[in-house]
This record gives sequence, structure tokens and C-alpha cells, in this order.
Amino acid sequence: VYGVCDDESVISVPFFLMEYMRGRVFHDMLLPEMDPQQRSLVFKEMMRVLAKLHAFRPGDKLLRELGWKRRTGSYFSRQVRRWRGQVAASLTGEETPEEMQKWDSVVEKLLASYPNLGLS
Repeated sequence: VYGVCDDESVISVPFFLMEYMRGRVFHDMLLPEMDPQQRSLVFKEMMRVLAKLHAFRPGDKLLRELGWKRRTGSYFSRQVRRWRGQVAASLTGEETPEEMQKWDSVVEKLLASYPNLGLS
């Protein structure tokens, strides 16, 4: 890992930069260019790697070294906060009162539906 950035103002989420690794990129998950035996080998390797990734636990030292931190709140609340910020940033000031009312209505409905998310 070359660097870690915790500043969410950069791209809305923490991120890290790592070394480029040579390899193949498959754009069609069905792997039509391969024969059945080759596909089987690729899929088995994918399962092996996914299982290894899922073995990591949030408190693992390696994850902390990569800059991982436990997030607070629910996934849904983080998504709503991000969406709210993106919409607010995209407003031009030329929106009609009706458009702004629709936007406010969506936000109010979300807040009313999920009062315990701390989104206000």
C-alpha cells in the first residue's frame, strides 16, 4: 500500500493506493472465451480468494494497518447521508420552488421513516 486517505471530502469515502498487479481482467463473468475446464479452474480460484477475504475480521491488525476503521451507524444511514450530500452539492440555485419542495419531501420522508438513524 502506497498511501491511505481518510479525508472523505476527497472522493466521499476513505481510500488507499496500492501497487499495480499484473493479471487478467474478465469483462464477461461467463468466461465464454474459455473451455469448461479453464472456467472451472478460474471459478475455484475465485472461491478460494473470496473465502480468504471473508476470513478477515474487523479487528485484524492487517486491516488496521491498511487504514480500515470501524464505521459507526448503519450502512443505510451512511448511504442516505452520502446521497443527501451529493444532491446538495449538485444544486445550482436555479431550482424551482416545486423542485426544492420535492427534494425536501423526500428527505422528510426518509427522516420520518427512520427516526433512529441520526440523519437530521
